[in-house]
Amino acid sequence: MKSAMSFVRFDELRALKTERLDIAFLSQSQTFLGMHQVSQGQRDQAVPSLRLIFAEALKHDAAAIIASHNHPHGSVQPSPQDCRFTRKLLQLGAALDIRVLDHFIVTRDGHYSFREAGLL
Repeated sequence: MKSAMSFVRFDELRALKTERLDIAFLSQSQTFLGMHQVSQGQRDQAVPSLRLIFAEALKHDAAAIIASHNHPHGSVQPSPQDCRFTRKLLQLGAALDIRVLDHFIVTRDGHYSFREAGLL
């Protein structure tokens, strides 16, 4: 079974000057089904659409998803908005029987994993 990190576009996200949110879609056996760029925002904000995320997950017949977005400003710590988004992602995923395996925040100097932090 692959690590959730193997599905994140770290180099691509680190190079961006604006925030972007990507979602990786996986099967029950964690086979990669596809990747979707959900939103591209401003320097410090990308407004993701939960409806779009789960519409794409259902279209891919995904059993699990991994979210990843960048913080071009450099802080690896999640913002209150990042935490709210992750809670909503978990709630909707549970309602649709789609597991949220992790949510990564990527910066030039490192990354933050909600799973590693014990928040998933």
